Amino acid sequence: MTMRKYEPTERDREIVLRMAAVPGITHEDLAFLIINERTGRKISAKTLRKHFAEELSRGMTVMKQITMDSFVEQIRNHVWPATKMALQNYCGLKDTGEGITVQTNQNLTWKIVGIDPPPVEDDPAPVGNIVDLLADKNPLRRLPSIDAVPPSWEPAPPKQQPEPVVRTEMDLPVCARPGNNCGQGSRWVMR
Repeated sequence: MTMRKYEPTERDREIVLRMAAVPGITHEDLAFLIINERTGRKISAKTLRKHFAEELSRGMTVMKQITMDSFVEQIRNHVWPATKMALQNYCGLKDTGEGITVQTNQNLTWKIVGIDPPPVEDDPAPVGNIVDLLADKNPLRRLPSIDAVPPSWEPAPPKQQPEPVVRTEMDLPVCARPGNNCGQGSRWVMR
């Protein structure tokens, strides 16, 4: 009696395709994940290589494609870390902190050093409590003014509590109710 051959399922193919891209996973480890439906046991590494040769060879390429699709999508959505990485790795821009360096294919290196600030007009220095470091006439872009001496803090006077209005005996505390002698007197007034 001949044994029926192993038939890989789509789920098995997907597992092998995804796991083949993981560094450090051996064929024996992958074979341990795949169960033969006929026998209920794991397949051998030889069977894995025989039935999943295409998935084993394409695994890393498919993972790189998924990663690059995600990377390009992040660049299109203006996610700054992805954009910065693309500028550095694909456009040759390097930010050294002192300036931006551009490396071209012809072995030319350009260094872009800071941008000159706009010229400051000959206005008199700010007077009083207004500090304007930007020399900008737009008041919304000015720095807030700083008081020379901060105002002293004084606590607000306590507010007078109004006399509580009592409509019935139930509004009174227990000690203030008629017939109870638990206190010397009360500020509660029956009206």
